[in-house]
Amino acid sequence: MEMAYFSFYWIDPSANRVLLFIAVHVLAYALLALLIWRVGVLHASADSGALPSAPSTRTWVLGFAILFRLTLIFHPPVGSDDIYRYVWDGKVAAHGINPYRYAPSDSALTSLHSEHLPSRVNHPTMHTIYPPLAQGFFLVSYKIFGESLTGMKFLLVLADIVSILLLMRIAMFLTTQQSHRPGHELIAILYAWSPLPILYFGLDGHIDALGIPFFLLAIYFVLRSRRLASAVTLGISALTKVYPLIVAPFFFNFRKNWKTIFLVLVAPAILLLGYVPFWDSGREAFTSFRVFSSEFAFNGSLFKLFYLLTGSNAQAHLISSIAFCCWLGVVFSLDRPFIERCFLAFVGFFVVSPLVHPWYLTWLAVLLPLRWSTSVFVFLGLSVLSNVTVYQYRLGGIWQDNIWVLKLEYIPFYLLLVREAFFHRHKL
Repeated sequence: MEMAYFSFYWIDPSANRVLLFIAVHVLAYALLALLIWRVGVLHASADSGALPSAPSTRTWVLGFAILFRLTLIFHPPVGSDDIYRYVWDGKVAAHGINPYRYAPSDSALTSLHSEHLPSRVNHPTMHTIYPPLAQGFFLVSYKIFGESLTGMKFLLVLADIVSILLLMRIAMFLTTQQSHRPGHELIAILYAWSPLPILYFGLDGHIDALGIPFFLLAIYFVLRSRRLASAVTLGISALTKVYPLIVAPFFFNFRKNWKTIFLVLVAPAILLLGYVPFWDSGREAFTSFRVFSSEFAFNGSLFKLFYLLTGSNAQAHLISSIAFCCWLGVVFSLDRPFIERCFLAFVGFFVVSPLVHPWYLTWLAVLLPLRWSTSVFVFLGLSVLSNVTVYQYRLGGIWQDNIWVLKLEYIPFYLLLVREAFFHRHKL
């Protein structure tokens, strides 16, 4: 795996780097699959002493997880250029300007222009979409490292390491509750050595790395029956990216205690309060979010089908939203553990979502060690194929989903998902 990640330094900077990105992901994911299979074999023979001791395993898992990530932080991003927007927002805030007020192309910000900023920011005519905690992170990174991408990625990697430690902690707690599970260090390999967080956080530097540890902390607090603390940390996670809000309804259990209904409102309230310091920007703080959620589409599966049936982007977005709300209602009605319902909610979200960038799936990847699914494991591995669109765009300037890529990415996932739904084969 380390040799695969280090290979990025052997390729000339060109569009071909995206093909290398795909190849490295495929190779690393194949090695991960082999490793998971091997762990299963070792666990089956654990009584004979085949499994390594916990301290030894923890050292290997953490040591190489950190090495993989640090190897990539010095390389320029390959699969996405979102990090340039992060640095630009931090620079704007560092100069005392509300980052939500102006789009990067606005003439009011001309004095802040540099060699790479905002010329490398994508959608420069759009106002920033990232929530307040993300903006605070961008500001801190700029204050410490300036326009350094390496510096920002280093901070994101630190946050991702915290996620690995929290995942181990949660898995250790579950191990004490469910004796059939393997050791928590081995469970953590599914995320710690997965190429998704390694490539999309260590190489491309996506802000999701900051929200995920708070999401895991919310799960841990639920397991410890600290519901209010969990709802608060879920809200903090949503201040980085809004995805965690989809599990907020699960804090309310009408079968046990109607008083818990207020917990559903805690996370959204924290998110709204986070915008108070930026309120002088008015509606501009939410303009890009409205456009993003109602018009953008990429790499969706059911959404693509809705679009083909209706011929309307707006109608397809509406149908996708209704379908997800229905699915969320189904999951809410299930009498399942909190982690199980979170997992199912995120699966449904990405199934109907109009926009499925592969780094979005890191939220699902971090749940996979806690609720195994072969179909999701395969889907996470195949998600890298969506970068074929990135490759085509950089060669010809055309951004368009490739129907054959979508088939290769989603057909195996849906076949396995249907099989799991009927045979309930989701246990580790």
